[in-house]
Amino acid sequence: MKLVLEGISGDCQEAILKFDSGQDTKILFYVREFLDAQHDQTMCVYLDDAHNMGHIYSPENTRLGHAVERLNQAGNKLIELGLFEHKWHKRTTWQLREEFEND
Repeated sequence: MKLVLEGISGDCQEAILKFDSGQDTKILFYVREFLDAQHDQTMCVYLDDAHNMGHIYSPENTRLGHAVERLNQAGNKLIELGLFEHKWHKRTTWQLREEFEND
């Protein structure tokens, strides 16, 4: 199946990155890891008690630190595999969807 990462916010919010989930199994693995970490990071920042207390980036917030580390590692791997072209793709919020004819 042809899939697309569509930038929805951040540095490359209008970018569209295409890949074949049947052919690119390593890319698919790291896309899943990246999106999962991105979601976890968002949940930590906006929903955890640390946000309400003003301690988002404190060393005690290990869940957020782990999410950021996973996000960085998966993003680096996607650059290495050629799906992400530069660091700004790592700083973009992505939506995964099926490829359409007009993409």
